[in-house]
Amino acid sequence: MLLLPETPYFLLKKEQEGKARESLKILRWTNNVEDELVSLTKDVKRQISESGTFKDIFTIPTNRKALLLSIAIRGAQQLSGLPAFAVYTQFMFQQAGGDISASTSAILYNGLIWILVSAFAFCVDRFGRKPLMTFSSFASGVVLLIEATYFYVDQYHIIDTTDLKWMPLAGMLTYIVVCSSGLGILPTLMLSELFSASIKSKALCVLHISFSIYILTISKLFQVLTSNFGLYVPFYLFSGCCFLGTIFSYYCMPETKGKTLEEIQQSLKGNRIDKNKKIFA
Repeated sequence: MLLLPETPYFLLKKEQEGKARESLKILRWTNNVEDELVSLTKDVKRQISESGTFKDIFTIPTNRKALLLSIAIRGAQQLSGLPAFAVYTQFMFQQAGGDISASTSAILYNGLIWILVSAFAFCVDRFGRKPLMTFSSFASGVVLLIEATYFYVDQYHIIDTTDLKWMPLAGMLTYIVVCSSGLGILPTLMLSELFSASIKSKALCVLHISFSIYILTISKLFQVLTSNFGLYVPFYLFSGCCFLGTIFSYYCMPETKGKTLEEIQQSLKGNRIDKNKKIFA
């Protein structure tokens, strides 16, 4: 992190134009940043001139829309089961059984998360937020549905699953692959893109509180459902939530790829953007 430059938006808020120029040069890999710097300076001045109280998060329509979208996007991520799987990784594999020990399975699972999240971070601007989130939600739902069905069949001994003991680990590794492509990284990225500079810090405070509630609730829900009904029930629940997340991502989630913060703010207001002339109508 010591090697990363500070964001130009923050530096311009602090009226450090020279440092903002150097930061842009590093981030854009070019020395030709004057036009963008002028545009960013104008945008930041307009945004910080707006009121930025906690009340404004809920009373100003643009801020309220961004907040609701952010809570829903973060909810789609957490209701896919990620926090429960992170807390109960080894327990989950112990319950499922399998040819590989629970501890080794947990190591493989978490190691793959680290590799894939790092790798997919480079693909976001190529494919766009909305397509990746839609694909990731749908694919995660399918994988979790297959996993839930396996756990149901195994728990009630509907068929002999002796030759299928590889499925829990294979399924969860597949889940991590498709989840990391969108659900695992995009909600965190988009939270920083939807709010105006004047309100961002306070809005993120509210979102971190909702994030904590998600984690606590879903982790506890996983434990309660598993203890009382079996491992298949939370998997069916998370699968259903992923399919709902697919619908939300396709119809409601905004695309922020290639847009500046000002363009995103104008689109949330419902203004039409002429990207060539920078006109908001």
